[in-house]
Amino acid sequence: MLLLENASGHLMEMETDHVSIEGIPANTTAWYQLCDKGTINCIKSIYRREMTGRVLVCADEQDAESPMEA
Repeated sequence: MLLLENASGHLMEMETDHVSIEGIPANTTAWYQLCDKGTINCIKSIYRREMTGRVLVCADEQDAESPMEA
């Protein structure tokens, strides 16, 4: 199921065998966007944690490869 806002640019009449398209009720977009915000924040947090870990691993590898100066 694919949920779409009732915007004029969306093709609501399109039919397929594998996907049903439904429009969300009027004046509920703000509520759905709040739900999306929580999901997006969670994904961004995981992404930042993974990228920070990768940056730290790369920095450690570069430090291990460079000769120590005395």
